[in-house]
Amino acid sequence: MRKKLNRSAALAVCLALLVQADLLGESGAIPASTVKGKKLICITQKLNRIDVADLPAMVDIWQESGYDGVSLNIWADPLSSPGERKSMRYRWWLGEKLHYQEFTRDINILKKVKWGRLTDNLLWMTTFAIHKNPDWFDEKGWDILLQNARLAVKVIDEIGFKGLILDRESYSGDKLWDLATVRERTSRSKSDIVQKVMQRGRIWAKTLSDENPQIVLGFMTGYAPSWKDALHLQIADVHEVPGEGLWNAFLDGMVQGLGEQALLVNFDQMSYVDSQYRDIMARKDMCQQQSVVVSRVADLARRRISYSAGLWTDCGFGHTGRFSPTDVCVNHRDPERHKHATHNALVASDHYVWHWSEEGPEGSYSFLTTTPTPLMRQYWQANIDAHKPMDLDWKPGLCYDTTDYSHADAEAAKADAEFWKKMKNDGYRVVADLPEYWKFFLDTELFCRWFKYWGADCDDRSWLLLRPSRCWQSQGIRANDNALYRVTFDAPAGLDGEKQEIVLAFGHLGSGAKYAHLNGVYIDDLKQIIDVSKTLKPGEPNLVALLFMNLQGPGGLMGQVKLLVRDRKETP
Repeated sequence: MRKKLNRSAALAVCLALLVQADLLGESGAIPASTVKGKKLICITQKLNRIDVADLPAMVDIWQESGYDGVSLNIWADPLSSPGERKSMRYRWWLGEKLHYQEFTRDINILKKVKWGRLTDNLLWMTTFAIHKNPDWFDEKGWDILLQNARLAVKVIDEIGFKGLILDRESYSGDKLWDLATVRERTSRSKSDIVQKVMQRGRIWAKTLSDENPQIVLGFMTGYAPSWKDALHLQIADVHEVPGEGLWNAFLDGMVQGLGEQALLVNFDQMSYVDSQYRDIMARKDMCQQQSVVVSRVADLARRRISYSAGLWTDCGFGHTGRFSPTDVCVNHRDPERHKHATHNALVASDHYVWHWSEEGPEGSYSFLTTTPTPLMRQYWQANIDAHKPMDLDWKPGLCYDTTDYSHADAEAAKADAEFWKKMKNDGYRVVADLPEYWKFFLDTELFCRWFKYWGADCDDRSWLLLRPSRCWQSQGIRANDNALYRVTFDAPAGLDGEKQEIVLAFGHLGSGAKYAHLNGVYIDDLKQIIDVSKTLKPGEPNLVALLFMNLQGPGGLMGQVKLLVRDRKETP
């Protein structure tokens, strides 16, 4: 019988490994360790846009970066439109037949690059197609896709790369992995769809390893749902997880189809902000144990899938100015913390560790720069030093923030006032003002992963008390990190979620807003307006729990929090 996914099972499987004794030495302390033979790869948006003709000079500079490989997107010269170069990142899965002649320019250039220490390079490929992916039951379309897969391996072999990275995120395109969307397009049963997707994954992976038996096939990322969703989603079948459920079937297929000599690697993203060995190792165990809950070939998946921890080098979750190549105080990790985080990731991972570097318009800065500042050279040296033996019991110090955010508080107060005016104009009325003081905990050790901070049984008696109207730095918490807020309030009786829209509203949110819980249930990502019509308990005490992951800037609640209602509009 098919295993059911439920909250208690996911919690037991994914989190019990925190206390496993095999993370410790005989004395109870984590021993020092080496990382011999493991490779460090940099994956960056920068290489999705460059012309490969510029690579030789860039690679010469990157010999000092400490990286052992990069991911690379190549471009094509389509036969149908001469002179118009097209990025291949989104075209491998388009269902449009590709030809070797389209790649001869880039192939010839890449074959001449002197890669030096960059020995483990991977071709970037995404399942998101700009126009439309082939239908799962479209035999002709999938024949073309398999031809393109063979061509991709031919290109990989000719340019001397190790393999490819498959990015399965849909971004804004066709919902390839969403079961509900697929069912709207076909009369096939759910079982037929799942079996077909698994078959496609098996044949696609087998095609790759048939062409190159020792190919490295990386993917982003493992089984869905994520650890957070596994705790909160009440879904009987993992293939019904919104937006990504069918990926589970495809990944099961890849596990079965890829040849034994090939390497299947989970490039994990949930370790992005981790630095300590215990945290990264626990995340690895989560990924391995997730197959027990999700996979139909669990034993094979655990044996075949190699773990690769990912570290976001210029992380900030969307904040502007989140990384500076000259001012280390802005950055989530200074070079020393970067060194330990990279070493710990190398120890925890099986073959590869990857750094994600955005270098996007938000102001972040690529770790594969060609004009390294003195500070960037310190980060590069940290990459090199990360391969040396270190104490795995290392813990990072606080990321202190002594910035005066009084101006930010004043601007937040103005935004807060304008927000409530708008909500009133939109027809909402206030039925409860949440308390003036909230329980607050600066979670520098990421305890939020291991205990139910959203639950009624969480002991918050020793937590600090903060007002929600100003950032936490302005109230004496002079540091940036993860933080938890909790408060209990009484909701008035007589509210009706069927007839009324009931929302929890935040006048202003500072940096790092992540997740919101009500009465022990995950309700949404933390944003200004959250519908709680189905979760609120009218006439009873209600518990709100919030998680912030603030790496830079004024953090936490920065405005009033209220419970609002308005009558639902009748449907004609």
